[in-house]
Amino acid sequence: MKKDIKTLVKASRTVGQQIINLRAYAESHEALKDNPNIHAVITNALILSFAVHFRNLYDFLFSNPPNPKDDVLAEQFFDNPTTWHELRPEVSQSLRTHRNRLNKHLAHITYARVNQTSADLFWDFQSVMEDLSPAIKLFIENVEPSKLHPDFLEELDNKVWKSMFRKTIES
Repeated sequence: MKKDIKTLVKASRTVGQQIINLRAYAESHEALKDNPNIHAVITNALILSFAVHFRNLYDFLFSNPPNPKDDVLAEQFFDNPTTWHELRPEVSQSLRTHRNRLNKHLAHITYARVNQTSADLFWDFQSVMEDLSPAIKLFIENVEPSKLHPDFLEELDNKVWKSMFRKTIES
């Protein structure tokens, strides 16, 4: 469904915040995960928070077919939604695996969750962000700046953003 520029500008601020939060939860988890004074509930909360932001961004970037009409999707920022479908990279197997793990091990009570191994508990945050970053970067490079809230790029134009994209910026 086509959205007006005012709505897209407002929505872009929320998308930018999702990206910032994804990185912030990953960094916080990394800093606290081996600290014996931090209760496991805190590290688990960081994992769940990271996973929610990952799913939000995954669905924003790769939703196909579109979700309910109130979901914000990257394709809505383009005059022709197929433009985004042609530009965006293919969903990597790693991202598909993480999305499935989120559903099976965190978001739903499943038999896969009941039978999970210790390896299933590990989330490679950096890998997830590096797999998402090409699509995020392509979105930002190709969307009309008039459709983005001024805070969107300002929030992302800092060390958090630059560290998230260190691989793609260097290449």
